[in-house]
Amino acid sequence: MTPVATRLARDNARLDLANGLAHHRGGRLVAAVAAYRRVLAQRPDDADAHHLLGLIALSSGEVAAAASHFQSVVRVRPTVAEYRSNLGHALRLLGDLEGAEEALNEAIRLEPNAVDGWINLGLTRLDRGDGIGAVDALEAAVARAPSSAIAYLNLGSANQRLHQLGRALECYRRSSQLAPDLAPAHKNLAIVAQLLGLHEVAIAGYRQALALVPQDADCWTNLGVSLFRTNDLAGALVAQEVAVAAAPHLSEGWLNRGTVLEALEHVDLARESYGRALSLGAQAPAWTALGSLAASQGDSREAIHCHQQAIAAAAEFADAHWNLGLALLGAGELAGGWDHYDWRWRASTCPAPMRSYPWPLWAGESVAGTRMLVWREQGLGDELLFLTCLGDLVTAGATVTALVSERLVSLVARAFPAVTVLADQPEALGATARYDWQVPLGSLPR
Repeated sequence: MTPVATRLARDNARLDLANGLAHHRGGRLVAAVAAYRRVLAQRPDDADAHHLLGLIALSSGEVAAAASHFQSVVRVRPTVAEYRSNLGHALRLLGDLEGAEEALNEAIRLEPNAVDGWINLGLTRLDRGDGIGAVDALEAAVARAPSSAIAYLNLGSANQRLHQLGRALECYRRSSQLAPDLAPAHKNLAIVAQLLGLHEVAIAGYRQALALVPQDADCWTNLGVSLFRTNDLAGALVAQEVAVAAAPHLSEGWLNRGTVLEALEHVDLARESYGRALSLGAQAPAWTALGSLAASQGDSREAIHCHQQAIAAAAEFADAHWNLGLALLGAGELAGGWDHYDWRWRASTCPAPMRSYPWPLWAGESVAGTRMLVWREQGLGDELLFLTCLGDLVTAGATVTALVSERLVSLVARAFPAVTVLADQPEALGATARYDWQVPLGSLPR
């Protein structure tokens, strides 16, 4: 090509690039893409055209094309951090997490204050399962851009993944303060508040999110759950009705709607709602809800059938095992009932926390000549019921210490003079206590 032709091609490419930018800024993306492609037809290594085409492809969901363009840019201009960061972002969306992290680390090396690079690195590490590394990267982003709502939003997600719910809540709160129109910040804040049992905070967060995204069915059904937890049954039902209207194909809304209807004693409507959830694929939770409803109506055989169906659908579904245990015990089928009753510690409605004493849990082994610590669980009625089993341990040859409610100490001590009875308090055992076994009261009948 002659010098004149070269200069003409360069001038034409500049003109096409300028026209492409004008179309791009005006939202005329088809025309912009055509102009940028004309640039590449004349100058195949034009970094600006590749970069701009990559951005359009990324915004259009054509991630593979975007990554290809960004790779071309990086080959031409390897020292520009922004291009490396965009490449890393595209590779992450494609699932090439190793390639993404490599590109993003290089972007940060080139420009340590590149906030987008730190954010993308954090998200990539989060996708790789490196929660601690994600938090480190996102804290670096926040340190460099303390007014970035997106940085705080993603830092909240990383902390939530690590089950650092208090930190996640504060990050989401900060994000929502920095960008009041950022719906995910309000929604995520509400989700974490709900997990922490802060239902009033959750309700406010869901309402703020819904003011921005009124048709978010997840927000509506989660709002209904928190309203239910605060005993606003009428408000909870309204929220669940909106949720199932907005997304009738989602089983969770129908399940939650059924829960509210059951609490309002609309039994037939609750059963119908659970049935709808069942038809939408929520096999285990829907069968368990139907079983619990049957149990509440005194139909133990139907309850047992439903919970067995739930277990058949999901063998490790703890709620079904726990409720089946209760139903079997209620029907007098003690052996099977106690086996399933032990699932209570894994159930979502766990009746009491499992304690972290340093001694092994007793599982029915011989207790003759051993020292056993028995600790209370659940409510006073269950405690009184299961305390009747203490005598069996003594008869079997165990030396027993029982931690009981303070109001029951003298009663239990009189009933079981061979048992050391202590009020259940944090300092009750002392630092030198030693036992061969520990066992919660509800696990004594075996």
